[in-house]
Amino acid sequence: MPVAVLQQYLDIVEATNTLPRMIHSDRRTETPLMAHAHWQLYQALQPHTAVEFETIYWYGSSTLNQCIEVWW
Repeated sequence: MPVAVLQQYLDIVEATNTLPRMIHSDRRTETPLMAHAHWQLYQALQPHTAVEFETIYWYGSSTLNQCIEVWW
């Protein structure tokens, strides 16, 4: 599943030619690859600037999706 989430992220970035300024997600097993790719893309776009991971990606919990998550 982590590779599928990463592929979906890369597909949407390519299709829209847009890189989100910041992503907020929970810290589950499927998100670290996407988070790392997002950070690498930002670093590649700003090679002379130190991009702090915490400024472009935020891990946190979501209280809005807890009802659906009990199903898996």
